[in-house]
Amino acid sequence: MRKSVLAVSFAAFFLLPFAQSAAQKPKTPLATACIQFSEKFWDFGYVPRDMKVSHIFQIKNSGTDTLIITRVRSDCGCIHSPLSNSRIAPDQASELEVIFNPQRFRGEITKAISVTCNDTTTPVSDIAFTAQVGMENPMVELEPGGVSFDTLEPSEDLTKRVEVRNTSGRKLSISIAQAPRNFIDYRIEKLEISPEETTAIYFTTNPPLPAGAFRTSLTLDFAGSEKSRCTIPIHGVVSR
Repeated sequence: MRKSVLAVSFAAFFLLPFAQSAAQKPKTPLATACIQFSEKFWDFGYVPRDMKVSHIFQIKNSGTDTLIITRVRSDCGCIHSPLSNSRIAPDQASELEVIFNPQRFRGEITKAISVTCNDTTTPVSDIAFTAQVGMENPMVELEPGGVSFDTLEPSEDLTKRVEVRNTSGRKLSISIAQAPRNFIDYRIEKLEISPEETTAIYFTTNPPLPAGAFRTSLTLDFAGSEKSRCTIPIHGVVSR
């Protein structure tokens, strides 16, 4: 009996430090995905009714595991939301392009899109946008209201012009809220225009152009005694 007690005591004496060491060893944190957006709300401002407009939301994974986007959903058929990549590695980003067809609307509208993912703390996120559809901008007139490149060759270099007239009665300054995609270059003649003065915006294709139909937008802010925003839709078709 005494030998058994001694054996147990001997084993406990040698195993105790290992048990304490295992208990004190910090646990490795579980890898998790974490979703972040460049912004969760976008204002298109004034848009024409006859052309689609688009905006890109950047989705970043600030976690330590792969972020998996399982669903992008809107309750309106007027919205198309292609995602450049549904699996996003840590510290990487994906582009969610929200394309809005305003044809069925007039006036101020707000729409939302839900994004479902494997972020356990935020499995569903909502993003939204607003637009003033087919209404007269009280500060500027654009002619035309959008840019159509029709059918292009992949290497074609073509320029279109939009004229902007200041109808506000006050001097306006122009700033860029969102530039078009990199296959469309643009140049604004003057960034400040007096009442009734005009400036021109030149849009030029920047080859090589993506095959198939494309669309993008330029969103401008106009500031004087008040502020106004408008979006110029740009679209075309590149032959394959």
